[in-house]
Amino acid sequence: MVEIGAGFDFGLRGTFCSGPLRDQAFHGTYSVETRTGSLSLGA
Repeated sequence: MVEIGAGFDFGLRGTFCSGPLRDQAFHGTYSVETRTGSLSLGA
């Protein structure tokens, strides 16, 4: 997780560890202020 801007937004990057998406890379963003985000599959 990487802090973006003033500390209320985060960038996420990782790999699923279990289930049907195991070993699939993902990336996304999340805003604490608005409580919204997105998650995308792929590098």
